[in-house]
Parts: sequence; structure tokens; C-alpha cells
Amino acid sequence: MSSVPARPAAYIRVEDATTTDDLDMIMQRDLVTAVAHDLGWPVPTLYADAGQVGQPGSRYAALVEAIAAGRHDARG
Repeated sequence: MSSVPARPAAYIRVEDATTTDDLDMIMQRDLVTAVAHDLGWPVPTLYADAGQVGQPGSRYAALVEAIAAGRHDARG
């Protein structure tokens, strides 16, 4: 069994969403939160992009920066 991360984070993106409050985005956030709960982890900080076709959006870059700065636990 793996250790529990103290500062988990997750990235979600729904290409056809127009805002991060769209139903599909809310469902993704709820799913991530439920999985973390089932694993006994703290609720992760969520980074979410909506409507980004192709490449990840600015929130993905923010997540990468936060991991590099040590604000979240990361595993390879």
C-alpha cells in the first residue's frame, strides 16, 4: 500500500466545456474527490481547464509549477 500524500493535486480538462462550472467539469471534480476519499487521501487541490482543444491549458502549467515549487506531492 502506498503512503497517503499530504498535499495531493489533480488536473482535469473537458474540451467541450465552456466554463469550469459546466456539468461535465463538476462531474469530473466529484469523481476525483470521491476517488481521493476512497483512498483515504485529503481532498486534492484541483486544477481545471475548460474548452482547451489539443494542448493542456494554463491550469496544467500552474499545476506543474506548483509541483516543482514543492506545493504538492508528486510521484513518478
